[in-house]
Amino acid sequence: MNSMEILSPGGSLEAVKAGINAGATAVYVGLERFSARAYAKNFTIETLPIDYCHERNVKIYLALNTLIHEADIDEIKSLADIPVDAFIVQDLGVVKMLKGKNLHASTQMTIHTEKGIEFAKKAGISRVVLARELPKDKIAALTAFAHKNGIETEVFVYGALCMCVSGQCYMSAFFGGGKRSANMGSCAGACRLPFTNGLRFNPNARALSLKDQNLAPYVRELEKMGVDSLKIEGRMKGSDYVTKSVTAIKTGKYEKNMTDGYYTGNINDCFGKRDNQT
Repeated sequence: MNSMEILSPGGSLEAVKAGINAGATAVYVGLERFSARAYAKNFTIETLPIDYCHERNVKIYLALNTLIHEADIDEIKSLADIPVDAFIVQDLGVVKMLKGKNLHASTQMTIHTEKGIEFAKKAGISRVVLARELPKDKIAALTAFAHKNGIETEVFVYGALCMCVSGQCYMSAFFGGGKRSANMGSCAGACRLPFTNGLRFNPNARALSLKDQNLAPYVRELEKMGVDSLKIEGRMKGSDYVTKSVTAIKTGKYEKNMTDGYYTGNINDCFGKRDNQT
């Protein structure tokens, strides 16, 4: 596992420090705008912990992974010279505006095929964050293909899953009167509410809810596949969670009531109420 990056979430300075102290080799953070986690504490340009990370030989990636509007173009361009190690992007307009920078394709680009990887390569992207819904054989095949094309792969290994392919969802916006768009970083988590898939309402049923993912038992397997980075979800969570999740990936010890359903192909195991501790 020494060759694989452990990428921890940095929703706050406390979380960044917790991840590094637990053994993360990279962190990802967001600004107050253009981040897929708009309700995390996040950072200003002035408070980005770039020096703190680099002094500890830890890479720092900046998430600019929401969709943008025409009015945002100048502001996006002004961020290009921030000395982070990479930008995590979704919008193809942002990809074009940051041409020449080290770019990682967000999981919200839903790259899950060889064609998607080829497209990313042509766009100047150096790493693809694979869609979270992929089984292990697909991760292995895409990682091998990516490496042949000179691109790294990153895989989510711990944390929340989206019911609808990593934010490609209008449910939150629908219930939020158009103001809580998942692709603008404002997901309200509507799928976690008690929905019933039948005629009689059951307040304990959550027909659209997914448990948190945990691939800690498969770290060595992912290493053999050649996966470059193990990503932990959770920029909305606190430092205790970050410590626990990084430790889980490093040691294989983890909380119960989580799922590996997408990875193993046991899709039915994905459904259920999330563990409150995660």
